[in-house]
Amino acid sequence: MKKLCFLAFALLLIGSASATTINNHEVAIDLETSTVNVRMDISEMSSSAFYYTTSFPVTGSFTAKADGEQLECERQDLPPGSYITCDTERKNLTINMEYTTEGLVTQREGVNIFRYSQAIQRPTDSYSLKVLLPQGSGLIESSNVSLPVISPESGVSGTDGQRIHVTWNSDPGLGQRSFQAIFNGSGEEESREDDGIDLVWIFPILVVSMLFAGLYVLFRSREDIDSAYDELSEDEADVLDTVRENDNSMLQKDIVDESEYSKAKISSVISELEEKGIVKKSKEGRSNKISISRKYRY
Repeated sequence: MKKLCFLAFALLLIGSASATTINNHEVAIDLETSTVNVRMDISEMSSSAFYYTTSFPVTGSFTAKADGEQLECERQDLPPGSYITCDTERKNLTINMEYTTEGLVTQREGVNIFRYSQAIQRPTDSYSLKVLLPQGSGLIESSNVSLPVISPESGVSGTDGQRIHVTWNSDPGLGQRSFQAIFNGSGEEESREDDGIDLVWIFPILVVSMLFAGLYVLFRSREDIDSAYDELSEDEADVLDTVRENDNSMLQKDIVDESEYSKAKISSVISELEEKGIVKKSKEGRSNKISISRKYRY
């Protein structure tokens, strides 16, 4: 249940942010130091903040930069991972993150199993994952285990002369991607209980999360209603205050009753507010319902 709640929260801001385009998403994992490096080349970012969900918890240091400049970020830790929010006004940028984590490797029947899941939350042109095995480790022979040694099979193994690595490259669609590599040699000693999320939950979690995401990002993108007062006359400000004091929506005839202005005056002021996009007017019975525009936070 904790994992279900985490994924619902972790994907919270994806709905409206789906208009954001990720040109390139690269993840590099060093299993010897449990360090994760993420690089994302982003164009046309549709919100004023960058959001990212880690598959494993951030347990140590965390840094995030946009085009080389340090970002101020907030982190929400919920098992099994962490949810990152970084404010930035840039629309085209390169994000670099580095953090330490735990639980990347489990042990079973004498072998080490690396498993990693990536939620592709926005349209992404290319995605790559590179995992660097610990010093002295090697991939298991496929004949010695019943599970795939490398999964998906598109993963390619290689070496830098000292350590072995496995790399996956893809042009992904939206959804969850899972990766696996089985190796011998040194790995994490402790086994991670419940080392995966039941796939039956993935689709409903994504649907629910994207729904919440749209609502939250829509709220974040709205203007503060207080900024609207700069362009208002005293009469317009008085009428707007009256509407705000009545749960941001009320009948026009009730505004007349609660104000010191005439019916004609209220009608004129409301027309001005409507023309400025601050309120909306809709017919309700024999009167009009006046509501503050949804483009504002209040």
